[in-house]
Amino acid sequence: MFKKELNMAVLEDRTKRAITYGFLAQVKSTKVFQNSILDLFVPLVKKGMSRFCALTNGTGGESIDEIGKLITSEYAIEIPHSVLRVLMQRIQDEVGDEDMFRLHQDDSFLLKSFLFSEFEEELQQVKEDVEMIQSMYEQFCNAFDYDLQIIPSVTEFIDENRLALSSYITNEDYKENKNFTPAAQFVDFCRQIPYVYRLLCNQYLGSVITCYLEFKPKKVEMGVDLLLDTNFIISLLDLNTASSTETCTKLLEISKSVGYTHHVLMDTIEEAKSLLYVKSKHYDSSIVYKYINKEDVYSACERRKLNSADLERIADNLVNELQERGISIVYNTEHLTGKAKFSPEYELLKSKRNTPKAALHDAKAIYYVKDKRKKTITEFEQVNCWFVNNAITHDNDSESIEALLDKERRNGLPEIIRADNLLNILWLSNPQIDANFTTGDLGDIGLTSLVTMTLNKSLPKARIIRTLDENIQKYRTEEVSERDVLMLSTRIVNHHLSSEDVEALNKKALQDRQEFSRRIKEEAAKEEAIQKERGERIDKVVTKWQIDLKKLVKGRLEVIKTVKGENQTLLDDNKQKDEEIRRQKTVRLRKENEWRKEKREKFIYKALCKWRKWPTIWLGVVLIFFLLGVIWLVMSFIFVPESQEPKLWENIIGSKLFSMLFTVLMALIGYFVFKTYHDRKYLDSNINSFIDHLPIPEEMKELKSIEDLEE
Repeated sequence: MFKKELNMAVLEDRTKRAITYGFLAQVKSTKVFQNSILDLFVPLVKKGMSRFCALTNGTGGESIDEIGKLITSEYAIEIPHSVLRVLMQRIQDEVGDEDMFRLHQDDSFLLKSFLFSEFEEELQQVKEDVEMIQSMYEQFCNAFDYDLQIIPSVTEFIDENRLALSSYITNEDYKENKNFTPAAQFVDFCRQIPYVYRLLCNQYLGSVITCYLEFKPKKVEMGVDLLLDTNFIISLLDLNTASSTETCTKLLEISKSVGYTHHVLMDTIEEAKSLLYVKSKHYDSSIVYKYINKEDVYSACERRKLNSADLERIADNLVNELQERGISIVYNTEHLTGKAKFSPEYELLKSKRNTPKAALHDAKAIYYVKDKRKKTITEFEQVNCWFVNNAITHDNDSESIEALLDKERRNGLPEIIRADNLLNILWLSNPQIDANFTTGDLGDIGLTSLVTMTLNKSLPKARIIRTLDENIQKYRTEEVSERDVLMLSTRIVNHHLSSEDVEALNKKALQDRQEFSRRIKEEAAKEEAIQKERGERIDKVVTKWQIDLKKLVKGRLEVIKTVKGENQTLLDDNKQKDEEIRRQKTVRLRKENEWRKEKREKFIYKALCKWRKWPTIWLGVVLIFFLLGVIWLVMSFIFVPESQEPKLWENIIGSKLFSMLFTVLMALIGYFVFKTYHDRKYLDSNINSFIDHLPIPEEMKELKSIEDLEE
């Protein structure tokens, strides 16, 4: 009973975590929180605070960890204490009312009232999506006869990537110990259902976002050197899966944009060229390999319609191709050879790689990185060099890479990193690092890489498959058709034949040619029967999925329709209210402008009067002086004896000073006083010019629209 309750609790936590992942990705896609990835966790903290307030009736708490525990309980993620404090400080600044919410220096807090109801609809939709995916996964597993009590869930599968990514950020050891093949097959199958696959990509993206809680970069470090491995180069040439090519190409572009440098050892180029020449040589003899390993060069040739001559041409032009992409070549590697040959890494890799030469190549790459780093590094931000490998495959390099990643072998961070992990960490450092690289791209690239890696790791080793390929070419009889070979390959891909089964088949080829062919046909017939039976079951499952999806979409459309109807009613009501308000404001505007016009006319009249005042005064003064002069002349003649009048008149007329003064006075009167007075009193153009240039106070200006009215 206790075990059953424990299992139910674990399942509930997985569901909560899946909902949290989907929610974080959805919030990121809304572009509401764009300052940093940390802002995406604000709604979760607010909901935790709202929940705490409801439970405690607004009493506050002794530590913010009380909020943290509620968040973990509700959303199945742990927010570190220091990060939680930063988020709650931001919320305090946003609230701006210390009487309602206040964070103290000792991390105790006052929380009297806090209600946060936003994103409820989004959370409900994500919950429905997660429940739908879980139901689909159960149906898928039943169709494939997988035991749901044993196999990991989709959330656990996606979590493996988060744990692997965190191992680089926190320098903690990580080892995969579960078979995630069923979950990987389910995700791969869902690629043909875009809506469901997008939801899975969102969960992947959300899991990457949660890694930010452990990773707080200040900025992307410049001057980091990336040493590229052979399988990275092969992927860059589009001779791996399409998704691998996209991952490596995007990593090259983004790392260049932040100032990273890229190098490749001459040994790596020789290894890549040798691989391509061998593939070209055996191009026509390979049958099984291209069906089984989707990462193999032959599968890429099938996809791109390349032949053996094309492979040789690509190998011949490899150096130029890399240089055109801005990748520098390290020609002299002798100093690395001396260090690598006597290193523990070389001894370790010799037992893992297919040849000592391949082991030496990897060991030299490791010492290239060691020389660049110069010391043991425990923090990701301090790393200045990486040996970049493409996604781990089922080939011999898989075991060698896993050995190099083993924490027991090292003290600090490993020298090697997968391309998809580095791409994720670069994105976490700066989500706006590339405007053309969307969150959807990251989710698709990362999830595809995770699926491919998982499926290929569970396949038999390349050596076993290669031997089977050769045996089929040498020993199969005429009864074995291409269809039989295809079905045998499918049986291996679907894990219906283990590595031991394939090795037993290889031994049979050397012992009995007829029995070998009979076994091939027998295994092919078994697989064909399984495919037929499962095909019928999968068809039923897919049909049910389509019905469930239609119901889900229909339900959401009805909700949207209802909401739209309610919104339309509100819009209509608001429209009527707006029209009434607009009508009232129009009347108010007209009255306001009438009042302003009256005030404005009075202001202009006063200004005109003031403008005309001084010319009028000066005109009066001049006229007074003129009249006084006339009176003086008249009085002079009245009081002067008649006998002296001619002489007086002669003196006045003959005075030059008098003539000059009289002339100036007349000029002043003519050109200044009378003209100014006339222009300001009767000249319309002058009056209009004065009014046009008159500064009217703001409160008297005419309002152009109702928007100018004060509330």
